[in-house]
Amino acid sequence: MAHHEFSHRVAEDSGKQRRNTVGLLRGGGRAKGTLNKVTREIRALSLALFDDEYWERTKARLLIGKLAPAIEAKLLAYAYGEPKQTVDVLGLSDLTAALKRKVVDELHPGPTKSLDP
Repeated sequence: MAHHEFSHRVAEDSGKQRRNTVGLLRGGGRAKGTLNKVTREIRALSLALFDDEYWERTKARLLIGKLAPAIEAKLLAYAYGEPKQTVDVLGLSDLTAALKRKVVDELHPGPTKSLDP
């Protein structure tokens, strides 16, 4: 008999009213999305460190050109989104054309082509 089955049986046998467990997660623990104690403490500390004074100093450094480029880039990305990045592969257009020829011309019979010999 599993441990949780035993505890339910004892609660029923003792004559006490059982608590409503509908909607509770089996096995205990935090509900999904609930932050643990350390995460809450770190978030509170971070919010205290990055107060209004910090942002005023950061803004001043940005305006005089003394803000680290990586920080400036990250702030711009937060404000306007990440820039679209493309990768050019040499010869890709040749490969695309060859693939198109293979699919269209050889594998897909057109109206003039027939599968029958």
